[in-house]
Amino acid sequence: IIDGDPAEVISAHAGDGSTLVAMATHGRAGLMRKIASSVAEGVLRRSHSPLLLVKAIDSPANIRLAARISNVLVPVDMAEVSEGSFPLALQLAEKLSADVTLLHVGEASDAEKHMDDVAKRFEGLKTGVHRQFRTGDVGSEIVDAAGTLVTPVIVMCSKRATVESGPEIGRASCRERV
Repeated sequence: IIDGDPAEVISAHAGDGSTLVAMATHGRAGLMRKIASSVAEGVLRRSHSPLLLVKAIDSPANIRLAARISNVLVPVDMAEVSEGSFPLALQLAEKLSADVTLLHVGEASDAEKHMDDVAKRFEGLKTGVHRQFRTGDVGSEIVDAAGTLVTPVIVMCSKRATVESGPEIGRASCRERV
């Protein structure tokens, strides 16, 4: 047993970024999120490691459903930071024999060539690679897209924020929780 702030202890134990940290989250939003500190958000802000967040599962039936991931949803934008999620998304898709859905939220005309280039990185998959283009609020569209897929997992990168910066900075990963 290690004493200390849970987010700091987990982040320190995860080390240099070569360890995948998997955690359950309550997925609180609004005022409850402001009042109740989130260990998961603290780890996201401090750690250099990839972080796998899953909603807390409330029944045995949901545990069985969650174990059958059949689609890896990968939000893609034109920023380099989103490319950090591609190797992990590819590994997950291969290990789970899951399809990959590449999602761009914004003007499709600007992103079509970029999406073609991204799709080439997933060409070796034995399963399908699909593209979706949507417009609207990025966080909401990611959540909506996940809702249209059969048992998805979302793999995305987030700029590592300082501990002091809050969710108001506008990152999709901070505004929406799945």
